[in-house]
Amino acid sequence: MDVKALQKMMNLKKPEWVAWLSALVCGFGAHLFALANILHNYDNILQQPKGYGAGITSGRWLLTLLGDFSEDVLDLGYNLGTVNGIVFLALIALSAAFLVNTLSIRSHVGAALTGCLMATFPTVCASMVFRYTIPYYGISLLLAVLAAWVADKKSWGVVLSALCLACSMGIYQAYPPFTIGMFLLILMREALKEEAQLKNLILRGVRYCVCLILGVIGYFVFLKLSMALLSGEQEVVLDTYQGIDTMGKISLSELPWLVKKAWLSAALFSVQDYCGIAATRVLKLLWSALVLGILGIAAVLMVQKRKRLLNCLFFCLMGLLFPLAVNFIVIMAPSGIVYTIMVYSFVLIGCAPLMLMECLPDGKLTEVLRKGVIAAAVLIVFYNGYYSNLNYTRLYYANRQVENYFSGMAAQARMTEGYTPDKKLAVLGDQIDDPNFWEQWQGEPTYGGFAGSHARGLLNTSYSVDFWVSTYIGLGPTRAQPHEIEMLTERPEVQQMPCWPSEGSMNVVDDYLVIKLQEP
Repeated sequence: MDVKALQKMMNLKKPEWVAWLSALVCGFGAHLFALANILHNYDNILQQPKGYGAGITSGRWLLTLLGDFSEDVLDLGYNLGTVNGIVFLALIALSAAFLVNTLSIRSHVGAALTGCLMATFPTVCASMVFRYTIPYYGISLLLAVLAAWVADKKSWGVVLSALCLACSMGIYQAYPPFTIGMFLLILMREALKEEAQLKNLILRGVRYCVCLILGVIGYFVFLKLSMALLSGEQEVVLDTYQGIDTMGKISLSELPWLVKKAWLSAALFSVQDYCGIAATRVLKLLWSALVLGILGIAAVLMVQKRKRLLNCLFFCLMGLLFPLAVNFIVIMAPSGIVYTIMVYSFVLIGCAPLMLMECLPDGKLTEVLRKGVIAAAVLIVFYNGYYSNLNYTRLYYANRQVENYFSGMAAQARMTEGYTPDKKLAVLGDQIDDPNFWEQWQGEPTYGGFAGSHARGLLNTSYSVDFWVSTYIGLGPTRAQPHEIEMLTERPEVQQMPCWPSEGSMNVVDDYLVIKLQEP
C-alpha cells in the first residue's frame, strides 16, 4: 500500500489526528526525563514492585477491579516508569482527539495546540510521579471526555454518558469537572450558531444535567455494590483521607461559601496562582493574556450576535458558570485539599479560546486576537514543559540525597559497637533534624505531588522510610514493635542518648539497635 492510500484511509489531516499526534510528540518531549528515569515521591516508593495504590477504601471501586485484574489475571501491574508513562501519554493523546472533535475545533493550529496543552499541563507532570497508577488515571480521563462526547454526539447517549462518568469516578474522582467544563463549552459553542434556539439550548443543558446526576448516582450505586461484594470477614469501609467518606455530603449552609471559593479561585488563578498552574511571573502573565483573549473574543462575538440577545445572555451565563465548572472538585470534596493532580479540568481554560476563535469573522482586530491567543498558548506549552523538567530534576536530586543519606546511616548502624545482624531495629521518633543537611534545589516552583518530595520531606515521611531502605540499600531489618519502643524510651541509658546525628545517637541496648531521632 502506498503512502497516499494509507493517508487517505487514516485521513491524517483531520484535526483529531493532528491533536493526537501533537499530544504524543509534545508529551514525549516534555516528559522524557520522567520516562527515562526512576523517580520516587512519598507514595511511589511504596508500590514496589507492583501496586495500584488506594482502591475501594478511597471510593475507587473500578480501580480495585482493574488493578486486581491487571495483576492477578494479566500478570501486569508493575511499577514501570517508561511503560506506564507511555500508556498514560497515549491515553491523554486519545482524550485530546475526542476533545477536539467534541468542541468542533477544525483548524490544524487549534487542534495541535489543544493536544500540546493537554500533554504539558502541570497535572500531567504531577501525575507522572504516581506512575504506578497513571495508566488507570489515563483511562479515567478518557472516560470523562467520552462522557461529554457521547452526550453531545449521540441522541441515545444519556445512559452511556452517565456510565462513562460513573466509571471515571470509580477510578479517580477528580475528573468529573472535566466533563462539566466540556458541557459548558459545548453549550457556548451552540449558542453562537445562527440557527440556535434558546429553548433547544436549555433542553440540551437539562440533558447534560441528567447525564451528570445519573453518573453520580451510578457511581455511588456501583461503589456500594463493590464494597458489599469485596467485603469478606472484615467489612470494607471508606477512608477519611481527603474527605472520601463524606464526598457528596454538603450542608446547605456551607454551599454558598464553597461556590464562592470555587469560583473565585478559578476566576483569579492567573493572578494568584492555583495549584502551581501559574507558579511564576511569566506564567501569570501568559495565562492572564489568554484569559483576556477569551474575554476579547467573547466581546467581538457578542457584538456580532447582538440581534439574538437571548442567545448572547445564555452564552454569557455559561461563561460565568465556567470557572465554577472547572473547579467543581472544591464542592465535590469540601473537606479535602485540592492540589495539582486534581485540577486537570483547568486545561479547558486554554482550550476555550481555541474553540471560540474559529467563530470570529475576518478583520484586523480579530486577526490580532487570533495571533495573540496562539502566541500565548504556544508560550504556555513551552513553559509548562520547561517547569515539568524542573520538577523532575529537583526530584531526581532529592532521590539521590535520600538514598545516600540512608546509606550512610545504615553503614554507621552496622559499625555500632555490639551490633549483630540479629538485633531488632528500634527507631525512636520519625523526624530527622540534621542542621547540616542541605538541598540545593529547595524553594524552586513545585507542583502538587512534588511539594512534599523535597529531600528533607522524603527523609521524614515515616510511612515510606522502610521502603527507601529496603529498595535502595537492600536491608530488611526486623523492626521493634510499638510496645518495645515504649519500653526502650523508659530506659535511663536511652533517655541519656543524644539525638541523631550526634555521636552516641546509635547504641545497642540488649537485643535492640536503637537509633534516636527525637526526644519522646
